[in-house]
Amino acid sequence: MDQETKETRVAGKLKIRVADMAPSSGIVDVYVSQPGQTVADLLPSSTRLIPSEISPYLDIDPGQYALALTQTGTKTVVFDSGPVRVSVKLGLSE
Repeated sequence: MDQETKETRVAGKLKIRVADMAPSSGIVDVYVSQPGQTVADLLPSSTRLIPSEISPYLDIDPGQYALALTQTGTKTVVFDSGPVRVSVKLGLSE
């Protein structure tokens, strides 16, 4: 675990990062949405992610989310994960 994660962990929260590994996608914005939300309803969680780059850490609560990537500065979706449930696994130690 890197130093940034160790210093900024919050009990009960998850830290996620997004990697753009598709050169054909171009520069993208990252959206993390909850059920019932769409990209049109949200501001991006991370912007201007270039291919082969990894986003900064995003803090989220356990639950169900969808991840969408859009062309930077637009609401044109180039990737949509569909619903994904994420949870905190208890009992982990360093």
